[in-house]
Order: sequence, then C-alpha cells, then structure tokens
Amino acid sequence: MAKKSDFSAFEWKLLKDSPYWVQTAITQAEGRMGLMEKRHEAKALANFLASHKASDALVKDVLAAQDGKHEVNPDTPLEKVGETLEQIANLVEAKSSAPEFDAFVGFLVEVGNVIARATSENILKKDVLISDEEAEALDLISRALRATETDKAKRAATVAAKQREELKKQQEAAKLAQEAAKKAELEKQVAEMQQKMKAAEEETKQREEAAKKQEELREERRKRMEEASQKAEEVRQKAAAEAAARKAAVEAASAQAAAAKAAAEAAEQAAAKAAERVHEVKPGETLSHIAQKFYGNANEWRKIYEANKDVIKNPSLIYPGQKLVIPEG
Repeated sequence: MAKKSDFSAFEWKLLKDSPYWVQTAITQAEGRMGLMEKRHEAKALANFLASHKASDALVKDVLAAQDGKHEVNPDTPLEKVGETLEQIANLVEAKSSAPEFDAFVGFLVEVGNVIARATSENILKKDVLISDEEAEALDLISRALRATETDKAKRAATVAAKQREELKKQQEAAKLAQEAAKKAELEKQVAEMQQKMKAAEEETKQREEAAKKQEELREERRKRMEEASQKAEEVRQKAAAEAAARKAAVEAASAQAAAAKAAAEAAEQAAAKAAERVHEVKPGETLSHIAQKFYGNANEWRKIYEANKDVIKNPSLIYPGQKLVIPEG
C-alpha cells in the first residue's frame, strides 16, 4: 500500500500539488475565464479537498497535507501541465497496485470534474454541464494520468492475465497434490480464481466498450468545435462585407454631396456674374457710352441693342433707369 513515506521530498511535492496541476490544465484549456469564474473554480476545489472522503491511503495523505498553499504556476503551458501529470502518474504507478493506482488517478479526475462543473455553472446554459474546451481539458487529464476507459481496460486485462497465470499455477499444484485434503483446498482455490478471472474478463469487456463510446464522443465534440469555428468565420466575413458596403455607400454619398455643393457654387458664381452684366442707364448715357464702358469700343453699341430689343424701341433713345443686359464681348 503506497503512502507518503514511500516518496522523496520532490516526489511528494508533486503529489501534494497534483490537484492544482489538474486545475491549471482546465484553466489553460478554457482560456476565456474571467476573475469571477476563477474564484468559483478555486472555491470549488477548496471545498472538495476539505470535504472529500477517501479510502485509499495515498489519497488520504494528499488530502491531509493540503494547507491552501502550492507552488503550481497557473500560467504553465498546457503541454507542460500534461507532462507533469504524466510524471505524477508514473510515480504513483511505480509504487502502487493497480487498484491503488486507479483510486489515486480517479481522485484527480474527480477533481477535474468538480472544477469544470463549477466554472461552467456561470458561463453555460443550464442544460450544458461543461464546455467543449473543458471536455477537451478533462480528456487531456485522463490521458496524461492514464485514467481513460482504454487505460483502465488495459490494466484490467493485465490483472486478468496475472490471474490466469496464477490460476494455471494453482491448477498445476492441484494436479501434483497427493493428499486429498490439500487437493480439495487447491480445487477450491481454483474455483475462486476461475470466478475472479470471469469477473475480470467481464470488466475488461465493459472497459473496452466504454473506451469505444468515449472515442465516439471525442470525435463528435471535435466536429462540433469545427462547425462552430466555420460559422464564426462566416459571420466575420459577412460583417466585413457589410462594413465595406457601408463604407462605399458613405463614400458615394460624400461624393454626391461634394458634386451638389460644387454645382451650387457654380450656379451662384454664374448668377453673380450675370448680375454684374446688367447695367442701369444713367442720365445722359447713350448706347455708345455704355459700349465704350464695357467693351472699350463705342462702335460695339449694336450688340447691346440686339440683346435688349424688348426694352429699346429706338437705339437713339434710351432712358435713365432702364436695365440693359450686356452681352459678353
């Protein structure tokens, strides 16, 4: 039975901090958690460690050593976290039986589930227990700790193989037994071993089926995440196209406004210029005087007359106050 004294100081520090390595795996995988979600996560872990009841000796030692302090850097890259969890699994497996190993890694997997559920309560819908990112993190934790259904099936198969070997030895011993009492006892042991072997084989079968189901769920989750990513890209492209269309519309409206302003200014200038070419006849003026003023040549008086026939009846007779249009020279 593995216990604290079986490990070096460095090894024990890894085991003591193992729940926080699990916490860091979920935090790094989730990525988007805010301060409030992290507080819920830390509170859930602390409550679990304080209230969890364990029968395994090593798990009990780890729980008893918890003092709220640890040396795990929450910014440790996910790949490094996975390597550390594998190192923890190797340490425990080297000094534990298969059931003890399963109990310890099962404890850490339960830690991960508690943290993931606590985080998801605040950011997901009520009918969704954990996010796809958290599910991926839990899957990584299980694989690093060799706690997947496939790993359990392999260990169960190993146990079954050892039991078959032991059964074989018992059977050989039974054959060699001479005394009836001893033979009877050996046969009883053989029967017990056969029952255990049958149970182990059944467990192996169940583990293999569970591992297959787990792989199917993992593939389904991958497809969901891929579809979500594609939809997000489509939304982004649509938003970009709409933004470009709005920009083009604004630019077109600006161009139209500028053209209208230029036309108005041209009209105003034309009107002003036209106003400047209207002359009010002063006392004593003749068409020749006016032609001299505007054209510099008195002989150009006929241009003015032709342009104002509706006002001038006789080019020799114009009157003060008459307004005459002066054509361009």
